[in-house]
Amino acid sequence: MNTATLTFTRFIAAIMVVIFHCGKDVFPFNLNWFHYFFTHGEISVTYFFFVSGFVMVIAYYDKIKEKKFTAWNYWKNRFSRIYPLYILSLLLFVGLSVLLWGNTILLKEII
Repeated sequence: MNTATLTFTRFIAAIMVVIFHCGKDVFPFNLNWFHYFFTHGEISVTYFFFVSGFVMVIAYYDKIKEKKFTAWNYWKNRFSRIYPLYILSLLLFVGLSVLLWGNTILLKEII
């Protein structure tokens, strides 16, 4: 099954959540007809998680059916896809905070 359309709608929902949190009062998102969609960002979160679960079931269905699915491989793959970006973002934030703004960041503040 092709999930490209679902993936695109997940992208739209994620963008709506970002705008809801960061820019719903900024032009053009503050226009009356446009603003309504971005003041209801919690609906986009629900939609995003629901469709994400559906896409994951589609992606793993064959492996589960053929009994090639293990929880260990699932968590290993999820970790390897998600955490490198988190770690890179943390290192960039700490590095920029120290170099550009002269902030001192203690390890206990990060953890």
